[in-house]
Amino acid sequence: MHNLKIYGQLQEMAASEIKGLIDEKVYGEIKKTDKNPLFKSFVIGHEGESEGNVVGIGTIVKKWVRGVIQMMHEKLRIGTKIFLNHGKDNSQLNRQSIGRVVGKALRNVKDKLSVISIMYIKPEFRDQKTDMASIEAGFGLDVATSEITKINDITAIALGDSTKFRPGFSGATLQGALQEFADKNLPNDGKGAKKMTLKELKEAIKTGSYRPDDLFGRNEIEEISYVKNTKENRDRLSNEKNDNKIKLDKFNEMETKFKTEIEMANSDIKKYKNNEIKRGFDLDKVLETRKFNEVQTKFIKRNWDNFKVVEPDQIEKEVEVFLDNTIKDFEGVADIFDYNLEAKKDEGGTGEKNPINNLERDEDGFLKANPLLE
Repeated sequence: MHNLKIYGQLQEMAASEIKGLIDEKVYGEIKKTDKNPLFKSFVIGHEGESEGNVVGIGTIVKKWVRGVIQMMHEKLRIGTKIFLNHGKDNSQLNRQSIGRVVGKALRNVKDKLSVISIMYIKPEFRDQKTDMASIEAGFGLDVATSEITKINDITAIALGDSTKFRPGFSGATLQGALQEFADKNLPNDGKGAKKMTLKELKEAIKTGSYRPDDLFGRNEIEEISYVKNTKENRDRLSNEKNDNKIKLDKFNEMETKFKTEIEMANSDIKKYKNNEIKRGFDLDKVLETRKFNEVQTKFIKRNWDNFKVVEPDQIEKEVEVFLDNTIKDFEGVADIFDYNLEAKKDEGGTGEKNPINNLERDEDGFLKANPLLE
């Protein structure tokens, strides 16, 4: 049998849940002597691993299975004493109790089966910072596997300050706090119930770590003037953002359209200028210089419309390239149609280089009849 000390921390839990876990009879007895009772709820253990001190052994990591957590819940007794911090061992001798366990629950917290303990804190100890809980218990330990096998009893719970102690259970934290106020000097609602002052109400909310949505519904919160204004401003800004995006998309569309039209206009202007340069070019002079025959000249002029000016200041070179390429095309066409280039190049020639040249041709040098087809 070993004695165990394991720290757990505080977390959120609604005040109504805390009160619902306290037996009405126990709650009534406390109210007789404490008009402003303070209750805190802690997770004191859950499935998984914990790191805590084993009296006589030291700090070790222990494994807690689901069955042992259920056993912990069973062994936690209503009325178990609460102390401020641990002693040297689990003895309660010369230790002052600061409260007791008044409720418990077995629930899933963050997907882990957990034991929740509701604790009543005596008035004189309320100012102590207590946001961590540590069980003191006798338990069985399988040394080979570090697995907790059983819990014999839970003798006490010690509360501590999280700035001074690290929780043994990583997910064990304070669930919430409930403090009710009642004073004979407080305003009465006419039915005997005592009302809290605004200052006391704020303090109670602060002590319980409550948020606005714990106390009010969404519609009530949204009706608060600054919340409503903030929401309206957010919606307005969102609408303006959407409007601006639509305008920006439209602008980008128009910009793209204008750029395309400008590019097309510039292209047309360039074509017009190049055509003007082409019209002013003296092709006949170049043809005369190159000494093309009559048929070649006709072929070149027939293809002159295909010539496009690329660089106006290089038109002479471009025309020369055009003429060279056109003559090559002409030679290809002449070969297909059996045009006698030699006869045309030298009108006084006999044509003996090619026997077919002796056949009758028209004035342009083409055969009047092809003997191979007769």
